[in-house]
Amino acid sequence: MGKYLVEITPDALERISHVTDETIKTDIADTEQEIVEREDKLAGYSNLEFYGGTKSTKKMAAFMRIATEQEIAERSEFIDFLKRVLEARAENLET
Repeated sequence: MGKYLVEITPDALERISHVTDETIKTDIADTEQEIVEREDKLAGYSNLEFYGGTKSTKKMAAFMRIATEQEIAERSEFIDFLKRVLEARAENLET
């Protein structure tokens, strides 16, 4: 994991207690939609990279494809983090 906490501790839960579960669920849904949009772009960049016209167009498409892949990975990490927060909150309520 990159910039998001690996372990959701009670202290971490306390620091983000002002964020409601509904807000987190909305963020997850919004981020999933962002990923779908980026995946569409990714397909376009991949096609342009392999089937585009000029050499410079193919290079730019390759650059954009790599950047978009990184964005998708980062957004996926964010979703994983938010899901772990929800799970930790649910476990906290059970105990």
